[in-house]
Amino acid sequence: MRATLLEQVGCFACRVGVAYIIGDILQRRVELNTPLHSLISLREALFWKDIGRSPYTSSYFRGPPLLLPLFRWTSEQFIRQVVSLAVVDWITAHLLSSIADQVTRLQDGDVQGLRIVQQAAPLLYLLNPCLILSTAAGSTANLATLFVLTALQGGLVGNTALAGLGLAAATYLSAHPLLMLVPTALLLQKHVSKQQSKLGGESGCCSSDAKFTDKAASMHSQVAHKTEKAANEQQCNLLDDLQPAKQSMQKQKTRVTCQLLCFFSVFMLGLLLLSETQLRHHQEHFTVSTLGSLGSSQVSKQQSLPLGASKCQHWTQHVYGYMLTGPDSTPNIGMWWYFFAEAFPSWRAPLKCLFTCAAVIPPLLLTIKLHQQPLLLFLCQCIVNSMLKPYPTAADAAQFMALLPLFPHLLLQLPSVAFTATSLLLLVYLGPTMWYLWMDLGTGNANFYYAITLLWSAWQAMLLLQLLSVALESSPADGQQGKHIEKTT
Repeated sequence: MRATLLEQVGCFACRVGVAYIIGDILQRRVELNTPLHSLISLREALFWKDIGRSPYTSSYFRGPPLLLPLFRWTSEQFIRQVVSLAVVDWITAHLLSSIADQVTRLQDGDVQGLRIVQQAAPLLYLLNPCLILSTAAGSTANLATLFVLTALQGGLVGNTALAGLGLAAATYLSAHPLLMLVPTALLLQKHVSKQQSKLGGESGCCSSDAKFTDKAASMHSQVAHKTEKAANEQQCNLLDDLQPAKQSMQKQKTRVTCQLLCFFSVFMLGLLLLSETQLRHHQEHFTVSTLGSLGSSQVSKQQSLPLGASKCQHWTQHVYGYMLTGPDSTPNIGMWWYFFAEAFPSWRAPLKCLFTCAAVIPPLLLTIKLHQQPLLLFLCQCIVNSMLKPYPTAADAAQFMALLPLFPHLLLQLPSVAFTATSLLLLVYLGPTMWYLWMDLGTGNANFYYAITLLWSAWQAMLLLQLLSVALESSPADGQQGKHIEKTT
């Protein structure tokens, strides 16, 4: 069940229609826009850039510099912006279709129903209300989803350059996709193992740990009638024969991992250099704190520093420092804003360090448990990023929801599908309601809205735990279903 041309045109028209009707309202929704992705902040940065000043003069624009030339023409009119983002969604849907094809090829047996659900992933992605509203609001957050899926596609097909490009672009737009390096490297390593297994099967030589176990078991049954000494000698000979193949595979896995890191570093460095080029002809205005970090604390607040290195530090501090430390307490659907607005000033720095570490520790623990299931690890990392980022949006939710149809066998085994779905609908309704009570009627306060954002984070944590529990219970040793899980992840 793929998205036909008529369905794709309908999804495209739906975005434009929603933007035309309620686009002005959506641009001001905190669930859809932040200073990192807002069209309003993008226009303000272009205004400062056109008059020869730094686009970060007002400290409201927090996106990377290359967004400015990319959306200069489209940002002039709101509908142009929506149309360009709808094209991004269309490209992402086609990329997701290719990913679904790669996943379905890894399955065997009678799994036609599962394949239909997986092939419907692009259409489900285009019809996702979170994505439709985000696009209709003119948010540039959808670009990160495109590049994250590009990295996933590169990992599935074993293309290290494509994976490195996707990771570098996604990290450039939003720092947290850097944590996708580990699952992407594991995907590349698994692709190497499968290629070696195919070559080993054709030549009659086993080249994976699983084949080593199977061959050792079959050999043990063949020599059961022999003496124990003869069996031990044959096992030792088999181990000696397989050792070079295992070493060769390990070298290839190390090589693809190093290639991924090299491509990622090269592409990331190129993006940073292009960003520096964009800011070369514009005056940079530094605050006293910024100059203090450079060792020049005696300069006034608006003094211009035309140094290339200083410029780079200036815009990276504005962009990535903002992404990682969350200094702005503007309401959003994350957990940071109200917590740090109410925290004592002396406690904010260590608590922010703790929150930042909380986004790094779960991937390490998940990698230990799911290193044999890198695709599932990729999905879990998307959920963790959406849950623990300082400034998440609805586009982050659409990102991990796009990957859920690739795991229909896990979704069907969730212990409480009805509760998970109905609770999501309830949160979607209660979020704007609490905002209306707080901001419009004045009958509520920030606690009303923050309670919903905490419940939203709890919902994502619940979904993550349910997926992990089902995946770990359905191990390959538990039957045919486990085989499907191992093969698809």
